Amino acid sequence: MNNLFSIIQNSQNSFKWFVFIKNTKKNRLILNSLWSENLISGYLKKNSILKVFLKYYKKIPVIKKIKTFNKSNKSFFLNLKQIWKIKVNLSIPFFSTNKGLNSLNSCKKKKIGGKLLFIIF
Repeated sequence: MNNLFSIIQNSQNSFKWFVFIKNTKKNRLILNSLWSENLISGYLKKNSILKVFLKYYKKIPVIKKIKTFNKSNKSFFLNLKQIWKIKVNLSIPFFSTNKGLNSLNSCKKKKIGGKLLFIIF
């Protein structure tokens, strides 16, 4: 997961239009979530490689920074009540739930809590 995020973040900062990453189930789940939140333009599957198309807004990268929370000693589990208290301005938190990987807005719509995995700024 950290490798995927570092590749995307470094490619966005160097203004590349696309990047190649390894085709794994976890990477596809993360890319589907990023695409549903309009953070990437899309991706193509080619055998063992995924071609990810990065997104820019007025020549500024959409993804500026990604902070991960996947260390075993720093797990943040939030229930539905705690999720509703989260106020976000320019960031999108993503949670691992029993219904898959979801953003803050989709957790609120589905009325579920989960473990905080990463935040995109």
